[in-house]
Amino acid sequence: MGLNALGAAMAASGAVALFHVEGLTPEARQGVAIDATRPVQQFIVDDLAPGYAALNGPAEAIDMVSIGCPHASLTDLEAIAAALDDRRVAAQLWITTSRAVRVAAEAAGLVARIETSGARVVADTCLVVAPVAELGFRSMATNSAKMAFYAPSHSGVSVRFGPLEQCLEAALTGKWIENA
Repeated sequence: MGLNALGAAMAASGAVALFHVEGLTPEARQGVAIDATRPVQQFIVDDLAPGYAALNGPAEAIDMVSIGCPHASLTDLEAIAAALDDRRVAAQLWITTSRAVRVAAEAAGLVARIETSGARVVADTCLVVAPVAELGFRSMATNSAKMAFYAPSHSGVSVRFGPLEQCLEAALTGKWIENA
């Protein structure tokens, strides 16, 4: 797992994301190291179902779908464009990405393909910080654990959490379909 993937995975939810990468994080370069004499705590996750259940609310009707928290990649935008070709969304679908990825996606024709469906590709923000409830949204589907964790408390919306394909189906139908 690369550092970007590691950092993104570790900072997915919670009030404070702290981790140490020996030889890389600032304190490591200052000679501060993990105490090797202390026992290492090991966590084994046998089943992700309780975690997924904790991130899912009761909403069946979906009026907003958020993809890209953290920002969607060019590969994500290619998959989304292919899934939405010649289709219209029933719920709002907002895909957030970095400015550089949006520019590359625009040059490749992906933004136009996605936005023809009624979806939006937005750069340099995340819907976690958007006034989602004030915009009239009450329920959201997302493939982001970070968004699923923060949106209920930050935005007051009911959230459904699942893979990209299930979220795109919710955008196309306006409904959360189990195991789509």
